[in-house]
Amino acid sequence: MGRKPHQPTDESREKVREWSRNGVSQVRIAAALGISDDTLRKYYEEDIGSGIARWAAEFEEILGKDIRKEDCPPALKIFLSKVRLGYREHAEVTLHTTDAKELTREQLLAVAQSGTASGEDSEEG
Repeated sequence: MGRKPHQPTDESREKVREWSRNGVSQVRIAAALGISDDTLRKYYEEDIGSGIARWAAEFEEILGKDIRKEDCPPALKIFLSKVRLGYREHAEVTLHTTDAKELTREQLLAVAQSGTASGEDSEEG
């Protein structure tokens, strides 16, 4: 005879939402409830999602306030621009050689820094 099926309660659902909101891993939540990871996901998928969504909303609210401050670190502004606005750093690389293996180490570094390579020295002269 197998184990009795797990029956979620209002209390266990609230715990799962709170723990998820606080960043507790699903493995730890399952262990705390005395159930397997699969059982946790089966019965508490919405509660986990709700907790994570609340955490994300609170986090974004804090970041949104911080980014408006005059002393906001530039790294935070860059991070939010990439994550929330979809900005990306694009480096267009144009190789004017038939085989990148022909490039010297210095030329490869020049490609990485400038985004172009001609197969010749990168110094202008």
